[in-house]
Amino acid sequence: RRAALWEEIAEKLGNQGIKRDGKQCREKWDKLMAEYKDVTDGRKDQGESSYFGELTAFVAQTVGSGTLNNSLNS
Repeated sequence: RRAALWEEIAEKLGNQGIKRDGKQCREKWDKLMAEYKDVTDGRKDQGESSYFGELTAFVAQTVGSGTLNNSLNS
């Protein structure tokens, strides 16, 4: 549904020399959020998640503004 957002992210990564398409960006996001949820639900230890600290900070910033649910998970 938000293909344009993921393509924009892919374009910005491309400007930094990272070759990804929108689909790959979305899939990576989905995997990161699934891993984050596994940790928060207690199915995985925090130490097993390489990006848990970064995701926690990101979620804390975006949940209050509604951008996490409205933009990236749509």
